[in-house]
Amino acid sequence: MLNWFGRRKPDAKPVFRRAHEVIARLTGRDYAQDLAAVTTALEAVAGSNALLLEERFSEIHKLDGAGQPCLFEMIKEYLATARHKKARESELWGGAYGYLVELYNAYLSCLQRYEADPQGSTRFRTELPIAVARALRALRLQLKWALLRYTTPEPRLWTEMAALYTFAMSNHLADEQVPFYPGRQITVKEEFAKALMIAASSNDSLRPAELDLATRLVDHYSPFFVLSDEPFEGCLHWFAIEHPGRPVRATKAPRDNIGAKYVGSGEALAKVEAVLAEMSYTGDMPQELQFYEKQDSQLLTAALKHLALDWAGKTQARKDERKKITLRVTVVPGLTEIIRALDFAVNDSLDFTDQPEAESWIVEDSSEGGYGAVIPSVAGDWVEVGSLVGIEGASIREWRMGVIRRVNRLDGDQQRVGVQLLGAEAVLVGLSQNDTRSGVKAAADASADEPAVLISGKPKRRGEVEVLVRSGMF
Repeated sequence: MLNWFGRRKPDAKPVFRRAHEVIARLTGRDYAQDLAAVTTALEAVAGSNALLLEERFSEIHKLDGAGQPCLFEMIKEYLATARHKKARESELWGGAYGYLVELYNAYLSCLQRYEADPQGSTRFRTELPIAVARALRALRLQLKWALLRYTTPEPRLWTEMAALYTFAMSNHLADEQVPFYPGRQITVKEEFAKALMIAASSNDSLRPAELDLATRLVDHYSPFFVLSDEPFEGCLHWFAIEHPGRPVRATKAPRDNIGAKYVGSGEALAKVEAVLAEMSYTGDMPQELQFYEKQDSQLLTAALKHLALDWAGKTQARKDERKKITLRVTVVPGLTEIIRALDFAVNDSLDFTDQPEAESWIVEDSSEGGYGAVIPSVAGDWVEVGSLVGIEGASIREWRMGVIRRVNRLDGDQQRVGVQLLGAEAVLVGLSQNDTRSGVKAAADASADEPAVLISGKPKRRGEVEVLVRSGMF
């Protein structure tokens, strides 16, 4: 039942080392490098056949504890600016997400060992609900990091959550109180409800920092959530255990025999509304909601208001065709970098180390005609009116060309940028010319020709197309 939905592994299996050896080698300075070391160690533990089940869990527990502070530092950097170099953004996001995948895989290996021989693993029974809850946490945090990047969560997340909760129910441990981390008791049922409530909240209109706070608020108020086999007052969503997918609004009734689980905020809504009233009166943040040393009260208020509206059923239902208000895009400046990016797309590459000029922006509004973003200013900034840019939007490797039409300098080294999109698509082509005629070839056949960018979706009435080329080439 509990299968690892396979991810590609490197050809060479990592060498197993004891957790205390790995932790002793961590620098404490480069958290991305440290988390990568923990990730490799987790993969080695999951793949080792030499460990007893209790030893395996103990090693994972220690590595989990070492990885969480690194993950916390990485999310702080990830949220610190709406404008990253693409290589760094990919390093932060990929490092965090990869760690969470391997953390889940490691805890899952414990559950699979137990399920294969429950009679021979009786001493592990006391740790079993902790392993399930932490596996669910790893999936919940994968969901969170997917939402932070404004990408569609992998379908396997829902399948794996459903499988874990079914495992907990069949082993009668879903309601057991277990020590989750220092100072916090939790149940598997509560951790499962957290993931569903994060997925059910309409988070796609929130900026990354607001979304992060919203997920932390979900974690904080989770003891008040309600998860039930039957509909109840205040229930807004249901989740199909037998046919897992994103939680569905309760306005649409589930089919029979799909194992529907109904979820709602319960008393958490009243708690949030009370906090908002108190903050409005005093102007102070409650100490228990200060998740960071320096935290913006306006961001917290925005996250609280969003959850209050959503949990009260007052936010707009999602529609597949509705465009996201907030999304992350990749931006490259100038035709040379655009051609390089399109060449990478043709070659199906996700390696941004050869694209030092690529940046990752958070866009605040979008339309068919363009994008609007608020981004930080940087030294020697290339962003100016008239700059040509390439933009990779919500769909990977689908590029469009644009021109910066508006730059407004704001307080605090911020600038509001408006980008007008050119054409319906961007396709890398090669142009050639001889004495008699010119030719246009697809990128795959154009290695010896002058590279250019086709931006016409369809030929115009006279058979004309629009192509971007270097100045003076033809």
